Amino acid sequence: MSDKMLSPGAGFIYALSLTALAFILRSEIVLLAMVIPNFLLSLYYGRKKVAWVYVLILISAPGIFLNALFFSNYGTLYTTILGRPIYSNCISSFLIVFLRIAVIGSVGAFFVSYYTPMEIVKGLEKELHFPKGIAFSVAYAFRLMPLISKDFSEIRKVRKQRGYRAFPLTAEEFITYAAPLLRISYERAFWTGVAMELRGFRLRGKRRISSREQARFEK
Repeated sequence: MSDKMLSPGAGFIYALSLTALAFILRSEIVLLAMVIPNFLLSLYYGRKKVAWVYVLILISAPGIFLNALFFSNYGTLYTTILGRPIYSNCISSFLIVFLRIAVIGSVGAFFVSYYTPMEIVKGLEKELHFPKGIAFSVAYAFRLMPLISKDFSEIRKVRKQRGYRAFPLTAEEFITYAAPLLRISYERAFWTGVAMELRGFRLRGKRRISSREQARFEK
């Protein structure tokens, strides 16, 4: 951890600050200037680990544009697409929302690629004096990003083997990605919590186990 120019605590504050600024700023140029360095740094330190983040950001672009088209399409005429006029505020709203998501994604990708989960836990505990439970939860959330990337790659390979497109273009295809990812993430989170409690790690007091949870344990 000592060989890094930015400590995990400082890196967390940096990521949190840029995330907050992304929601406040409305300048496309400033937002783009925030995206570029974090994008380059995240690819430099962990290209394979974080590439999926940018794939998801690109996938979100059509939905963001449709939202801007329906709710912010006014101002001066900019262009026409399929006979539908596109006005200046539609383009501006699309760029602002898309770049905000890109800022948040690129900062998170840089943070995950630059630090290991253990460095994050130690940095949050020792530098920022976070409670151990919160520090571990934050580190675990970031640790899930490369695991989700691996799950995403496996789903993509299965789709290609079955003759489907590698990346979703329609809502139905997007569901074929989202449903298994959510199911796998839920199962992983559940059994991680079970393993943590069996090792004595608790964020709160004891609670009664429901009959449904008890049935799952007995399987």
